[in-house]
Amino acid sequence: MTIVELWRRQISAATAALYVGVQIAGAIVGTITANFMFNKPLVFASHHDRSGMSKYLGEVLATAGLLVVIALLRKSQSLRFAPVVISAWIGAACFFTSSTSFVNPAVTIARSMSNTYAGIAPHSILPFIAAQMVGMVLGIGVSRFFNAR
Repeated sequence: MTIVELWRRQISAATAALYVGVQIAGAIVGTITANFMFNKPLVFASHHDRSGMSKYLGEVLATAGLLVVIALLRKSQSLRFAPVVISAWIGAACFFTSSTSFVNPAVTIARSMSNTYAGIAPHSILPFIAAQMVGMVLGIGVSRFFNAR
């Protein structure tokens, strides 16, 4: 969403850079905290290979769908429902996509730091983020088709 907001000129490049940095730092701190809570090493690399076109397609669709959902919420002026609707989308996409719905580069990076069922091997990070960027472009296009921003 940060890159979408930058593209829409709703935030400056400096603000976007700050948001991205804070999001990545927050995701990493969250992962370290979760690892600590479950008595795991604070940081341990994931071994879960998440490569292949089927997983990348799942990530494209999960990301595009999320952006369309947000755009439609904006269009209908129903942003008060955003927490529930966005959470429902992410939760559902965990089950209906092959990628398990990371949809956020900060989450993707953080999930590489824990070898749990939700992890992603470090070598899978860049292709997943690339798939998220493709999903972003697709989501913007579909949103425009529905005349939503």
